[in-house]
Amino acid sequence: MKKMIKKVPSINNQIYQLLRDEISLGEIAPGAKITLREMADKFGVSTTPVREAIRRLQAENFLKVEQRYISIPKLSKLEVMQLFTIREKLESLALEWAVPHIRPVDVQSLRLILKHMDHHSISNSQWQQLNRTFHLQIYQYANSPKLYSTIENVWDSVNPYLHIYTNEEGFSKTSQIQHYKMLDLIEEKKVEELIQLLIHHFDGTRQLIMNALEKDFY
Repeated sequence: MKKMIKKVPSINNQIYQLLRDEISLGEIAPGAKITLREMADKFGVSTTPVREAIRRLQAENFLKVEQRYISIPKLSKLEVMQLFTIREKLESLALEWAVPHIRPVDVQSLRLILKHMDHHSISNSQWQQLNRTFHLQIYQYANSPKLYSTIENVWDSVNPYLHIYTNEEGFSKTSQIQHYKMLDLIEEKKVEELIQLLIHHFDGTRQLIMNALEKDFY
């Protein structure tokens, strides 16, 4: 009998994922400048895996390498507006394609994610990660890897700014009400109403981010 060997991520992949998550969750803020040594010291490793992670993240446009620093790109208000418009178009299409394939058991799986998000003990970062999981899991049912990967890329661009609304008092509660309503509409196969709710869902998030940028939040 063959033994199953569980693969352990290499140190390079671990550092890549850690750094990617910190940028994506806004823990390293847009506009920030960091050094290779600072990151190596933070993660308790040599500069080699950090350098490899930076190379990969630069190729994915997560950061820019300057002479002595690594900088995290900062979006303009226009770029934020454009990204949310792109999200509306892509994610509306994903819903249109996904809803016919979502079964009751799938809805229960999505509802479980929302139950985790309801816990008061989770951090804003954990809530943000679960929020991403909830939305992207729905889009997987569209059965279009190209559409899904494109949506993921757009999420990666705007995600560092999403912690702004998770810090806003009462906003996560409002979002959760909308999330549960989305599931109801998915169960009822009411695609047009679902898309309109998604657009409304985006509007609140976009406005909070725009307000923060106007106040030079970063």
